[in-house]
Amino acid sequence: VASLGDVAAVAERRGGADDVEGLPSDEPRAADVPRSAPPRETCSPLSNGAIVNSEYEAAGRAKPQRVAVRGKRVRVWPEFWGISIHQCKRLMAQCRADPRWKESFTMRDLVQIYIKPQTRGTGVGYALKQNVAAPLEVNVMVSHAWGENVGEFFGALERSVSEADVLFICALSLYQCEDGCGPSIAQQLGTDAEESPFRRVLDHIRRRCEEARLQQWAHDGLRVAWNSCFLVALFLFYYPIGGAGCIPTLGGCAVGKRGHSHGHTLLKVPNCWFPQWTFEYGALEDKYTGFLP
Repeated sequence: VASLGDVAAVAERRGGADDVEGLPSDEPRAADVPRSAPPRETCSPLSNGAIVNSEYEAAGRAKPQRVAVRGKRVRVWPEFWGISIHQCKRLMAQCRADPRWKESFTMRDLVQIYIKPQTRGTGVGYALKQNVAAPLEVNVMVSHAWGENVGEFFGALERSVSEADVLFICALSLYQCEDGCGPSIAQQLGTDAEESPFRRVLDHIRRRCEEARLQQWAHDGLRVAWNSCFLVALFLFYYPIGGAGCIPTLGGCAVGKRGHSHGHTLLKVPNCWFPQWTFEYGALEDKYTGFLP
């Protein structure tokens, strides 16, 4: 889960277009491009705070979806058009509760009968509509066929992903309505394959994996360093004991002698496991004095 501030930060690091309406951009502005969008009143704002935008540029670079934050339109890029498997299960439950539902429905039927009516006029895809207050960062790219059976598709997802995974599913992530209240499918795809939602999401997942790998390497490096320091400490502690045949102390070379205990049964002598030791001190060779504190 990411705040919309996190969404903007990720897009800024990636070097994409501006994330808040009104900032400098190399994209053509609203006044520079002819429009074919319907009147704004035909586009319904989202009840949870997102606003619609019927002023998307025509052909050109891939376009984001937009939501409202404190009165400004924030651009949300495909990396955050994610949906959880829990939300997918909830969608399937809603569909199966509908009298129109048929188990033979395909992904195309799902979009036409259920997704478009729920997102029409909002300007955002189903996934972002469900998570507009806190868009989900994608970590799994899911491919599907439009003629694929809906139940089989979501059943396969339930068996394949975890509850923590966030999925990019074309049918649910892209704004499918083509009603002028948001970017068209062509505008979301763009004319450059490297800017397409699919490429952006895959690149994002790869970068996140590389970051996680670096973090794991750093963690492993620290563990190796700690273990190495521990081994050095053991060597420094035991080497003079073994070499001098005694325990080096400031008072000399201590040689211990075990005292006699009366009985060796734990029940008879509670301290038999901790016998008394006495020490005799002799001269300590100079080469071992460096190990003293």
